Amino acid sequence: MVSELCCEKELVSEGDELAPQIILGIVYVAGPYRAEDEHKRKKNIDHADEKGIELGDKGWAPFIPHKMYKDWGGRFSDRQILDWCLEFLGNCDLLYVLKGWETSEGTKEEIERAKELEISIIYEKNDETY
Repeated sequence: MVSELCCEKELVSEGDELAPQIILGIVYVAGPYRAEDEHKRKKNIDHADEKGIELGDKGWAPFIPHKMYKDWGGRFSDRQILDWCLEFLGNCDLLYVLKGWETSEGTKEEIERAKELEISIIYEKNDETY
């Protein structure tokens, strides 16, 4: 399954849109969220979003917690949100880890959970640009 990540899929027309014919599985996009200022936090969210779109273009159904929970801080604790994310991760086929994960305690927990659940993990290459 993991080797399919880079494969081009035949596209089918759906009206004016092109969509992958087959969904390869659900990919959870993990990486740094918090940052020392709002600009860097937004950059982290945008990068996760861009990578999710890229994975979607390759036939994966992306789950991007950066986008889903970005405005929920203060209403729910970071711990509660991470626990929910770890539950979602259990339904995924692949964990895609963004650069900079080494500084993210949440991403480290997501990686450990994926290993426990025997979910395949792919790490973003350092030479990729975004």
